[in-house]
Amino acid sequence: MSAEEEVAVDETVLGRVTNHCSDDDGVPDVGISLGLGSGSALWLGELLKDDGGDIGFVFHGPDRVRIAAAIWPACEWREVAELLSNHVAPLLARLRDDDAKLLEALKLADATLRGANMNRNVVERKVLAAIESLAHAEKADG
Repeated sequence: MSAEEEVAVDETVLGRVTNHCSDDDGVPDVGISLGLGSGSALWLGELLKDDGGDIGFVFHGPDRVRIAAAIWPACEWREVAELLSNHVAPLLARLRDDDAKLLEALKLADATLRGANMNRNVVERKVLAAIESLAHAEKADG
């Protein structure tokens, strides 16, 4: 597939692993990115000269935030630790919180379905309201 034929892929989709290759063989010899959701991704691979190393991590966040931490030739573990704790860990914690909110919505839906005299329209409205509340909370956070 030529560069013109390539389809744009959102590398920030949660859990998406994207190989970055110098050739068409698909072998990740340049780097690998891991989608973290919320417009963010974590890169491990070759760095730009201005990043101070040959190989390392780069956090790509929303609003074009870009933070690099070299691991070779001079390993800067402090920078790697700061990158992970300040940028990656908060995203993972937010995902955990979002899962908890979704679980609450599902529990509400289950409890509503088990309700004695609820008709289908009432159940659907309550479930949709819980899902909309979750969506609004996510928009406000991000």
